[in-house]
Amino acid sequence: MASRTSLRPLLAVALAALLSAETAGATVLPSNVEQKCTQKLSKLATKLARTVAKGTARCRAADIDGSAPGACPNAGNLQKFAKIGAKLVEAAASNCKSVCSVSQNIECVADSLCPPRAGGGVERCAASLGTEPFDIANLGFPGPYCGAILGGPIIAPSDLGECAQGVAQEAAKSLTEGIYGSITNASNISPAAGVCLAAISRSVQKLTTVSAKTIGKCRSSISSGRLTADPKNCATVYAKAAAKIGTAEQALRDLVSTRCSEATLGELDICGLGVGGAATLPEAQACLIALARAVADNSEIPSLRPFGPVTIIEAAYPPNPVCGDNLVNQLPNPFLLLGEECDGIDDSACPGQCLPPGDLFECTCGDRPRLRSFSSELLTESDAGWTGIAHDQLTADKAGYIVDLSNCDCDGFTGADCTGTTTDAVCDVSGTQMPSCSWDSTHSIRCDSVGNLDGDDTDADCKVCDSFSSNAGSSCVDSEDCRAQCYNSAGVATGPCIDQRHCGVGEVCRGRCDDTQTCIITRHGGPVPASAAGAAVCNVQTFRTSVTGTRNLVTGENEEYFEVFSVTHLGERTSRPCPVCGGFCVGGRRNLEVCEGRCAVSNDPCRFDDDCPGVGETCSDLSPDCPGGLCQLQLICGTDPGVNDAVAGTPCRIEYESSYFGTPSSDCPPAIQRNIGGIEGFLVKHEPTGSELKTLPFTVPCSAPGFELFDCPCPDDGGEPTKPNACTPACNAAGPSFGIGCADGNAAGDGTRCAGGINAGRLCDENADCPGSDCSDNPMHCSGDPVFERFACTTNADCGLGVCGDACPGGYCVPLCVPESGDPEDGICAAGPSLYSCENPAFRFKTCTKAAAEGGCSAQCNVSHTPCDSINDCPTGELCQGDCERAQDCEAGPDGIIGSIDDFLGAGPCIAKPRGCNLDPIVVEGGDTGNGMGSNTDYYRTSVWCFNKTVNAGVNAASGFGGPGVTREHGLNVLNVESIP
Repeated sequence: MASRTSLRPLLAVALAALLSAETAGATVLPSNVEQKCTQKLSKLATKLARTVAKGTARCRAADIDGSAPGACPNAGNLQKFAKIGAKLVEAAASNCKSVCSVSQNIECVADSLCPPRAGGGVERCAASLGTEPFDIANLGFPGPYCGAILGGPIIAPSDLGECAQGVAQEAAKSLTEGIYGSITNASNISPAAGVCLAAISRSVQKLTTVSAKTIGKCRSSISSGRLTADPKNCATVYAKAAAKIGTAEQALRDLVSTRCSEATLGELDICGLGVGGAATLPEAQACLIALARAVADNSEIPSLRPFGPVTIIEAAYPPNPVCGDNLVNQLPNPFLLLGEECDGIDDSACPGQCLPPGDLFECTCGDRPRLRSFSSELLTESDAGWTGIAHDQLTADKAGYIVDLSNCDCDGFTGADCTGTTTDAVCDVSGTQMPSCSWDSTHSIRCDSVGNLDGDDTDADCKVCDSFSSNAGSSCVDSEDCRAQCYNSAGVATGPCIDQRHCGVGEVCRGRCDDTQTCIITRHGGPVPASAAGAAVCNVQTFRTSVTGTRNLVTGENEEYFEVFSVTHLGERTSRPCPVCGGFCVGGRRNLEVCEGRCAVSNDPCRFDDDCPGVGETCSDLSPDCPGGLCQLQLICGTDPGVNDAVAGTPCRIEYESSYFGTPSSDCPPAIQRNIGGIEGFLVKHEPTGSELKTLPFTVPCSAPGFELFDCPCPDDGGEPTKPNACTPACNAAGPSFGIGCADGNAAGDGTRCAGGINAGRLCDENADCPGSDCSDNPMHCSGDPVFERFACTTNADCGLGVCGDACPGGYCVPLCVPESGDPEDGICAAGPSLYSCENPAFRFKTCTKAAAEGGCSAQCNVSHTPCDSINDCPTGELCQGDCERAQDCEAGPDGIIGSIDDFLGAGPCIAKPRGCNLDPIVVEGGDTGNGMGSNTDYYRTSVWCFNKTVNAGVNAASGFGGPGVTREHGLNVLNVESIP
C-alpha cells in the first residue's frame, strides 16, 4: 500500500494532509470515441517522450565523451522530435473529435463549440443521433498545462495533440536532467564513470517507458470500466503493470550494481543531488527508480515533485485541479472550502501572499485575517427528535467553516486567542457559505436569486450566456436568451446569428446558454453515519446561508448566525450507514463491512504504510476483520451493490475517520434515490450558535393522542404527532417515590389524569389542565411484594403480600425526564424504558433484547477456561466460546453461541442503556473564558432549534420528527495570521 499521511496524527497535521490530497476523478465513463482519443494520445505521447529522452541522452553522451561536443538537443534531435510530435498532433486531429449533431460538417471537441438552434435549442458535439459524444471535459482537459502550452483555450482537435506534445517533451526533459544533471564534456569524468552513466541512462529510460506504457493501459482499463481502481495505484494494483515495472526495476538495480561503483558515482550528478550526491549503490538505485517512476506517473502535488512538474501519463490523462499546480482552477469544494484565490505563481489576487500547499488555508490569500473551525466528533453530540432514539449522536469529525475577521485588531496570538495588545477585540465575522453560482467570484448572490426564485438552489439557476455571445454573462433559461455571433476561422466575430444558417462558408455560429455552470453548495462537513435501534441513516449537511456574527478575540465570547439543510438518506446497512472511502472488506462473510489492514510485521491495525511502526513496514490487506476476504486499502468508494453503483469504485479522499463507521467522504455521497428528507431535508437554524446560554421552553401544545394537555418544545408540522418525550410515566414528587415508574411493573406504566370536569380521564401534568377539577387521579400500583412490585392494581388483593396504593403521593405521574448524572444539560428518562444494544460502543448500532440483557452466559476462554462474555474478556490469543444468551445478537450473534460463524466479534454482551429525553426547558450553554468552558482556540458552542418532519413516516415515528434539535459542539479554531491587522 502506498505511503500516506496517517489518519491518527494531531488534528492540524491530519487536515493539512487531507486538504492537499489529489482531487477524486470523474464518475462518468468516457464514451468510446473519447476512450479511443486518450489511448492514441497516451501511446504516442509515450513514444514521443521515449524518443526525446533517447535522442537527448545520445547527444549528452556524445558531448560528455567528446565525440560530438555541443548543446543538446541538437538540430538533428529537434528535427526527429518534431516529426514524432507531428504524428501525435495528427493523431489527435483524426481521433479526438466528433461533429456537431445537426451541422455535421463542423468538427468539435466540446458541446460548447457547436452552434445554437432556433427556438433556444443547442447542438451537441455527438454526431447524428448522439452516437459519438465527445467533450474534452470528460477527459480532464484542459487541465493545468494546456493553457500555458497553447497560449489560449482548446478549440480544435489538433490543440489536444499540441498540448500532449508539450507535456511529453517537458517530462522527457526532466528525465534527462535527472540522469545527466550538470555533467558535460568539461566535467572530464573517467571512462569508468562514463560506462556507469551509460548504464544508468539505458536502465532509467527503459523503466520510465515500461512504467508509462503499462500505467497507460491501466488508465485505459479504468476509463472503460474494465478495472475498478484508483488511478494513483495503477503501478501496484494492475497486475500486468506491477509485474513489468518490477522486472524493469530489478534490471536497473542489477545493471547499476554491475557497471557502477561508489567511486564512479562520486563523479556523477544524478537525481538532482549534485556531483557525488548519491554516495552509495543503494542510494543511487533508489533515487533512479524514484526518478523513473516520477517522470512516468506521479500523484504528488506538481509544485512538490522533485524531478519536474509534469509526467508522461499527464499528456493523455491531465491531473485534476490541485493546490500546487500553479493555476487558480478550483472552486469551493468540501476539501478546499474557499476554493483557490491564488496558487503559487498565479497570485494576482495577493502577490507574494499566497499560502502554500499543505497549509490549512492553502491556496488562499494570507493577508486576509481568517478563522477556521474544526469540530471534534468525540467531543460533540446532538440530540434529534423527542423519542430519545436519535439522541447522543455524533457529528462529522473536522466539520466546520471559514470566516473572515474584520473591524478588530490584535498584535499577537497564542493559538487563536489574542494575548497581545488590542484596542478593539470584538471582530465582525462573515463567511461565504451561501449557495452561489460558479461564475460569481464574490459568492455574494444566492443561486436562487439569479434563477427562478422558487426557494431551491440548483444548477439551473446559474445558467448564463457563454463567452461567444455578445451578451456574455447575462442570465438565461435557454439559448434563445443569448445573442449568438458568427465566427470566422481566425476566431473573430463577424455578425449576429440565430443558428448556423445565418453564417457564411467557413464560419461557425457560436453563443449559447452555458449549462455547465453550477450552483456551489457548501457542505458542513462530510457525510454523517448514524445508527440506532436497528435503523441506519446517512446525513449530509449543506449551508443555506453564510455565517455572520461577532467574536471576541480575548474572551472567546461569540455569536454566529447561519442555517443549514440536513438531508437524511436511508443507510446502506446498520453497521455502515454511509459509503466509505476504502477500508471495507472485499469477499468473505463480512463483504463490504468496515475494516482495517494489519501491519506486515507488528500486526498493528493500519490503513496506510505510515500507520505502521517499523521502518519500511507496509500495511497489508490481509486482516482478521475480513474472514475469507481482504480489506480494501485503496482510496476508492465502497457501497452496497445495486444501491449506489455510480459511486462504487470511484477514487476518493478521506474526509474523516468515524469512530464506528469507517471513513466517510464527500467523494462517496449516499445514493440520491435513498433521500428520505426531501430535496432540502431538515432546516437547522443556528440562530444563533455560540458561547452564550440558549433555551427552548415547552410552550406549544402537544398533538399526540392522550397528550393534548401537555406542552411540547416544537409545533406539530405534519410528521409524528408530538409528545414531551417517550419516557415511562414516573413520579415527580420529592421524596422516596421520585423517579419511580408508575404502574410499570406489568405494563408500560400509566400517568396522572384529570379527576373530573371537561377533561375528566385525560392525562395531565398540572391542575390548570383540568378546568372544573384538578389533576389528581394518580394511577395505583403495588408495593411491598417483589413479585408484584409496581403492578397496576385497584385493591390489595391484586398485590399478593403487598398493598395497593397511590403511585405518586403528593405529585404527578408524568413522562419524567431528569438530568443525567454529571451533565445537567442532558436528560434521561427517570423510569425508562431502556434501550438495548451491545456493550462495545463500536457496535452500538446493534440492537438486542431485554431478555438477552438479563440472560445467562456459560461461555469460557478456550485456554484459561475463565468465564467470558466477549473475546475482550480473554487473554491475548484466546477465544471466547460457548452458549451465551447475554450476548445474543451481539458477540454471540443471532444464535446465542459465541464462537460460531454469525458472531459480531468484539461486540460484547447485550446491555440496557438509558433512553435520552429533553428537559423542560431545554437549556444549553457554550463556553468562553468567563465561564471557563471555552476560548477562541478551544471552542464550545451550542445551538437549539426545531426539526421539521422527514418524508419517511418510519423515521419520523422512530425519532420523533418534527421535534427539537440540540447540538453541543466542541472543537478547535485556527487562525491564518499572526496579528490583525
